[in-house]
Amino acid sequence: MADDTVLLRCNHCNAVNKVPVEKIENSPKCGKCKEALEILQRPIDVKAANFDHEVMEWPGLVLLEFWTPW
Repeated sequence: MADDTVLLRCNHCNAVNKVPVEKIENSPKCGKCKEALEILQRPIDVKAANFDHEVMEWPGLVLLEFWTPW
């Protein structure tokens, strides 16, 4: 059976929340601090300073695209 949940990081306390897909439209709140969870509409820019936090410590799958402006 598929796991129909998404992982969302709280912008206020940085807690990772597992939210059922059917509850995404109901303005889910963080289980730790009770603030509203933001649903990102774009990819996250990851730099050397936040790579470990955003990629290595993320409990789920991560899709990375590497590019350079030159």
